[in-house]
Amino acid sequence: MAALAAVGFAILFRTPLRVIAYSSFCGALGVGARTLWISELDPQIQIATATFLAAAIVGFTAELLSRRLRVPPSLFSVPGVIPMVPGGVMFHAIVVWLKIATTKPGDFSPELLGQALSLTGTSFLCLCALVLGIATPALLLYRRRPEV
Repeated sequence: MAALAAVGFAILFRTPLRVIAYSSFCGALGVGARTLWISELDPQIQIATATFLAAAIVGFTAELLSRRLRVPPSLFSVPGVIPMVPGGVMFHAIVVWLKIATTKPGDFSPELLGQALSLTGTSFLCLCALVLGIATPALLLYRRRPEV
């Protein structure tokens, strides 16, 4: 399903037809790696950490494919990480915030506030992890040497 979502976003971003299959591969690779890290490799790993590692894998794969196919790496990395956006976590965070907003003044629940802050923080960290994961290959591979 992640490959299908990546294809949809690749088409939306007007990716050339000859590289859409590779964008699809990057989407499946990213979601597959994140799922594997969370469930099999290390069940104690946080979702934001797994998202960063999977996005970095997608970023390095995009760099490799871009050099091979002579196209910009963003054609692979952006559609490849969009399926990893934590939409479900964001939705639950909004639902909890709405519950807080609609409670009566005397029925305030600190547990509900803690849950809302936790979900919002997780969403934010996952989005930051996606950005850093995509940027990691560029930061490591395209360093400029200091001028003397």
